[in-house]
Amino acid sequence: MLYKINFLVNGISHANLVEASNIELAKSFFIKEHLDGDATRLVEIKENNESYKPGQPCWKVPDDWKVKVLWFSRHEMTPDQKKALGACEINQINRTIGSAYDLKEEIEQSDIVAIVAPIGLQQQFLSIAGNKPVIMAVNDRILIPTEDGEDKVSFKFVKWERIKKIEVVKEDFNL
Repeated sequence: MLYKINFLVNGISHANLVEASNIELAKSFFIKEHLDGDATRLVEIKENNESYKPGQPCWKVPDDWKVKVLWFSRHEMTPDQKKALGACEINQINRTIGSAYDLKEEIEQSDIVAIVAPIGLQQQFLSIAGNKPVIMAVNDRILIPTEDGEDKVSFKFVKWERIKKIEVVKEDFNL
């Protein structure tokens, strides 16, 4: 299947084609292989209903291609979280670390760093990852009533968000 990808490079609109077995794979492949850091932004991806024009850039996704995702969390990634990432190979790190620098090698070997971590560790992951996306899941919190009157908490995945910058701003506090 051919997919048309519309994207911006320094604010200028472009379109390319990607041949892939599904839309998630086409999106992941294009983002990893052809988007260039902060200067490029994906606008839209859809099935290509137009005829191919000779000379139009078209990439074929290799059958064995996958994005390498470092997943730093005590919990398994949910099916919805995996689906949103597209074709990926997940390397879960489920252990206590003193610093994100303990995982420097694993971060360098990954294409995307997905984390559940306190703000101090988030900053370290950002530092080490450089231009690689550092992402966190956004979830809806759902209360489920139980027979004993205590609500059970459940979480439903909404989307991934990329952490771009962490900044702490302080001021004097007086009562």
